[in-house]
Amino acid sequence: ALEAVHTREAERVRDRLQTLGGGLLKLGQLLSTRADILPKAWIDALSTLQDRVPPAPDAEVRAELEPPFGPGLAAFAELAAEPIAAASLAEVRRGRRHADGSSADGADVAVKLRRPGIAEVLAQDEKALAVLAALMPRDLVDIDPRPILAELGRALGDELDFRREAAFADAFAQALSVSLGDRVIVPRPHHDLTTERVLVMDFVEGERLVPFLEAASPEDRAIALGLLAEVTAYAILVHGLVHADPHPGNFLVQRVRQGSDATATEADALRLVVLDFGAVTRLTEAERRAYVELFPAIFGGNEAKVTTLLATLGFSAPDPSAPARFAMTVVRPLVMVDLATVDPKAELERGLALARAYPGLVVPAAFVQITRALAGLGGLYLRYRPPLDLASTLWGALAAASRPTP
Repeated sequence: ALEAVHTREAERVRDRLQTLGGGLLKLGQLLSTRADILPKAWIDALSTLQDRVPPAPDAEVRAELEPPFGPGLAAFAELAAEPIAAASLAEVRRGRRHADGSSADGADVAVKLRRPGIAEVLAQDEKALAVLAALMPRDLVDIDPRPILAELGRALGDELDFRREAAFADAFAQALSVSLGDRVIVPRPHHDLTTERVLVMDFVEGERLVPFLEAASPEDRAIALGLLAEVTAYAILVHGLVHADPHPGNFLVQRVRQGSDATATEADALRLVVLDFGAVTRLTEAERRAYVELFPAIFGGNEAKVTTLLATLGFSAPDPSAPARFAMTVVRPLVMVDLATVDPKAELERGLALARAYPGLVVPAAFVQITRALAGLGGLYLRYRPPLDLASTLWGALAAASRPTP
């Protein structure tokens, strides 16, 4: 009976989030990654929000596409009538460019376009977040919610600019190529066809992350999730790039076979495809260096240096030493966590209790996006509990960050 209630209510919430769209739908995407906290019925229902939201009517989509691409969408030799993915702010359709002798001659492409009316929805979301910040009770956690919610609202607006997203796709492609080689790939943007409202990129084949993880061997599951951890650590610490929306719908997995005669079961490597760079934040060089220095200072017990670094990053509190003491208490267990045995609900309660012990904390905008990224990834790791040494991944990224980058 309880399972039936969970199923019914989860579907009601999912349907309402689909109707409201925008930032609230993105909240549903984040919750869908937290199988460590929510019942299975809720994960099953909310997971459809990652990339299977009901699409916009085809007539509305074509009305959006015809201004930049001409009557009948003349810029494309083909464009599918149904999307291959549809989520909170946009949907993606498969197409093909005309053969014209260019470097993109006849290429298969993924055409990402804004959902009609989404700009107005996000404007209302930003106003709602401001109201929520004013009304939020302080008895749960004494952290000022206003800068957090303001940053979330601002970031939603950034995701509507697809020229910005194309530039960050290029930045991620270059960065990940330097740090991780061909184990991670990013689809190439077609800048000549990309506008503020439409993004055209190479179409890349791959298996969606969650179906892959569900069917994979424990070894392959650990490899894929290990790559995801490396992408996050190296992008932030080495290159100052924060992918703040790492829900499973934004990743594909490819098998790299040993040779032309190899079968899928004889694959000797896996490759991660990273998609969707709308929710990317770039750290300043000073911020990146401060984060690189922060972890050794925390683990070395250097409270004075941690205090200085956190102040540089924009953390503050009525007690100037509180951010450092909070960080030194929280970070060590998070980095050294044993995924096989950790109790996520107990860790959440511990974190809330610690936040109450250090009242008045103010966190900077960039850290809001880093926390958003880690919250989404944490759900995946606690759902599948791969045998990963996350500390080694962190130290590897820190070592790479200490070397000059090309």
